[in-house]
Amino acid sequence: MTCGHLRLAALGLALVWIAACSPTGARPGQMEDHFHWSAASTAAALGWVVFLPGAGGLSVLDDDQHYFRVAELLNKHGLDVLIVDYKPAYRSASSPPEGEGPERIAWVTEQAVDWMRRSYPQTVGRQGAIVGWSLGASGATRIVNDPAAVIRLGLHGAVMFYPLVGENSGLNNRVPLLVLTGELDDTTPAGEIRRLVSERPAGSASVDLVVYPGAHHGFDVDSLKQRRTVRLLPLFGPSATLQYDETAAADATQRLIRFLVRAQATTQTTAQAAGIL
Repeated sequence: MTCGHLRLAALGLALVWIAACSPTGARPGQMEDHFHWSAASTAAALGWVVFLPGAGGLSVLDDDQHYFRVAELLNKHGLDVLIVDYKPAYRSASSPPEGEGPERIAWVTEQAVDWMRRSYPQTVGRQGAIVGWSLGASGATRIVNDPAAVIRLGLHGAVMFYPLVGENSGLNNRVPLLVLTGELDDTTPAGEIRRLVSERPAGSASVDLVVYPGAHHGFDVDSLKQRRTVRLLPLFGPSATLQYDETAAADATQRLIRFLVRAQATTQTTAQAAGIL
């Protein structure tokens, strides 16, 4: 993905632009070196969840523990979590396919789930969900729009935090979605996300869109208590504002847990009724 493939709005996708234009040389190691497993605290997990981080990969500016903290929280609620650092994973692949960012993320996600099933056989036969942040959510969108991918992965839902809406993005989700974003997000504008949801075709699965008044990009990242502004150029040009919002974060966390646990419970009940489990 090059800068020419990214649409920069007036206040722009500066974070995405900077990440996309960073050096793209392959890192040492194998793809699986960039897949991070976090097991449920209970003996029998309800199901699994794949995390697709934002443009900064495992780091949100200088915080490299945010996604692991969220994973630990879900572990306490009986969910296994696989955190996928998709950029270095893609660059470490021996024969990765060509494609735009969302296609690459979707491909890496499928490789990660295959690895998970080989490495943790208890996940075989279980359905799961995807949670994507910003750029990662663009890959999640690509997956949930693809009925075949939904079946291959065994998905029952997805959660998106302030998803990136590309120039040609569309939504025709085959599984229920929970979308969480901030009204003042100048990186992935709420208006674009509302449009994405409202324009999906008839027959799409349900979408619960929650827009938090006064909240910015990264509203759920508690290390961003002090507002941070990232600029493409030092004094002018597109910028991205990031700031934690305690009220929005607390509500989003509860919605995230409720959505994932209920979706998994519903899936298990349906499977039992059908004699699958």
